[in-house]
Amino acid sequence: MPDNFNNLWISHNAGITKFNYVTNKTTHYNLSHGLQGREFNTKAYAKTSNGNLFFGGTNGLNSINPNQNYTSKNKPIIQFEEIKISDLLIENDKNNFSNNNLILDKNQTTFSIKPVIVNYNSSLIIHDLLYKLDGIDKTWISGQSNQTIRYSNLPTGNYKFYVKTPDNSQQKTILVTVNQVFWKSIWFWILVSLLVMFLIWITQRGYYLAQVNKREAEIKKMKAIDQERERIAHDMHDDLGSGLTAINYLSQSSNLESNSKIQEKSKELIKNMSEIIWSMKSENDSITELVSYIKRYANNYCEENNLEINFKVIIQNEQLQLNGDFRKNIYLIIKEALHNIVKHAKASKIEILFESSDALNLQISDNGIGIKNNQITTGNGINNTKNRIIKLNGTIHYNLDNGTKINISIPHDTKEK
Repeated sequence: MPDNFNNLWISHNAGITKFNYVTNKTTHYNLSHGLQGREFNTKAYAKTSNGNLFFGGTNGLNSINPNQNYTSKNKPIIQFEEIKISDLLIENDKNNFSNNNLILDKNQTTFSIKPVIVNYNSSLIIHDLLYKLDGIDKTWISGQSNQTIRYSNLPTGNYKFYVKTPDNSQQKTILVTVNQVFWKSIWFWILVSLLVMFLIWITQRGYYLAQVNKREAEIKKMKAIDQERERIAHDMHDDLGSGLTAINYLSQSSNLESNSKIQEKSKELIKNMSEIIWSMKSENDSITELVSYIKRYANNYCEENNLEINFKVIIQNEQLQLNGDFRKNIYLIIKEALHNIVKHAKASKIEILFESSDALNLQISDNGIGIKNNQITTGNGINNTKNRIIKLNGTIHYNLDNGTKINISIPHDTKEK
């Protein structure tokens, strides 16, 4: 039925619909607008002279004034039947959903929601709805009441989810927050980058220090070799050079006395060579080997010079290792002391105490006439002994009562001055 305002009024089994054929706008009326029923009889309509319309329905007669604006007294509402995060029902968890605010934590990037349109005061059922997730959907999407709407793999950020009726009479909004996973944050990757750079720096620094230490060890080894070569050259010059010169001089004459001296010098050179070889061999580096070598020499030397000797040994660590230069200096110190006793002391008895504990302690005593004070500072042999002890960072003391007693203390771990 047409009215006087460019509208067509159409009754049907779901109420009455008004269609404006000028604007193409459609308005639907149902029980909430005052209709007595939703079903109408065919051709049961009339129009009065003043323009009012009548429609006959199964529940009675309905009068409509086309000039009047009819509004619904009982509008439908939108409710959410269920909300899920990562496909698990949250059941109104306040930590995730409160005051229309939905929060997705940690690795949660998926949520679903089921909107339902409800009209408590009307038998009219509305099925259609529109929804949109702002920031993801560019336009409104058509849906149905009681339909599950699901979004997955959402990037970190804040969103707004809208649901509304097609006539825009009802709309509901939910704020959706997808929290950032810590390993996706820019600060996390800054820290990771700093850590990687630190590890690279530590690795490069460790490699550099290892190379430096290796180079220093090589230099130290080369210096030790050079020092050992210099020592051997010095020993050979001092011990062998003078002997060879004497032999060369004596060999120029052919008398028996010269031959005897050549023989004596040859024996001395062999002995000196034996001492040099002994100091060079690493197999002789133990302290027990040093004691045995010195003891053999002292016994033989005292026997040749008619001296009684008492050799005492106290060793705390028999596994102690001593380098060749250290061993040779200890041997030469005792050798020089025995030589001085035989040459100057006029002694008949000698006692040697060899003690190894925290340091190497030597005590050499005799029952001779003693040493004059001026000889302690001027004697070549004594000065040589002092120089060797100073070289080993040791100390020496003399006791001149009732013969001569020499006390020497030298640290085991020693470096040459």
